[in-house]
Amino acid sequence: MKTKTLSLFAVAAPGLEAICAKEMRALGLSEVREVPGGVEFCGELSELYRANLWLRSASRVL
Repeated sequence: MKTKTLSLFAVAAPGLEAICAKEMRALGLSEVREVPGGVEFCGELSELYRANLWLRSASRVL
């Protein structure tokens, strides 16, 4: 089965983007990029679930 890479976004409170990005890199998520209001990253559905479960600085993962 072929997996699909998704473009994802983790919403973070203003000023916490760098902390959120650091947490994401520690989880092994790829193509992490800080932007105002959150962090963009790429991954499969399993990475979306992992980010949603383990990130503490993000309020939600879209």
